[in-house]
Amino acid sequence: LDEIRQDYVALMDGDLVVNLPMAEIFESHVKSGADVTVVCGNDSFATENGTYFEKNSDGRITDVLYNLHTPRGYRGLEVYIVSTALLKEQGAPFVLARASREVHAKFLLRNGADEVIYPEKQMANWAAVRYSGDHIFDYVQLTPDYSIYETAVPESFVGKTVVDLAVRQKHRVNILATKRDGVLEPLPGPAHCFSADETVFILGSNRDVQKFLEL
Repeated sequence: LDEIRQDYVALMDGDLVVNLPMAEIFESHVKSGADVTVVCGNDSFATENGTYFEKNSDGRITDVLYNLHTPRGYRGLEVYIVSTALLKEQGAPFVLARASREVHAKFLLRNGADEVIYPEKQMANWAAVRYSGDHIFDYVQLTPDYSIYETAVPESFVGKTVVDLAVRQKHRVNILATKRDGVLEPLPGPAHCFSADETVFILGSNRDVQKFLEL
């Protein structure tokens, strides 16, 4: 926040950027002189974990209501305009924003976000890998080229040790850990003997890991 040049920050879900008249909302915020502007819908139907606002005739918020069984007031759209200075005063050292598209990310970064994440995109990528085969149980992407996989022990590994198989030399992947019955054994030694009822965590390039998964 100390390094950005914008005077105001928009806090919102990324997919709302193109659906709201942000220029008008921002102009209204500046004219009002308010510390924070909250964008609300004209309805008041119940939403899970919803936030509702009551306001006076001047449009100033008089009460904030959370998780009501019978909602009243105006339903918050989780869109807030706030000055960068106010965030600094509140001690926010870092602003993390969520976006669903690249254009949203650019808007958020230009309006004060330090970093933007894409949770839906990241979950979709994870699910695509996780469910691409019955033998993959988890997946963590480290870079576009390298990842960690939790996978079933190849049938040809059962009953053999790490040193017998020479995994790193033959397959160009590293075994980081094994897991059996929910118990993790990090960095298994060369004498570790693989069994069919455990899984292995391997690190390597995506290309080498895919070859390993075909064993």
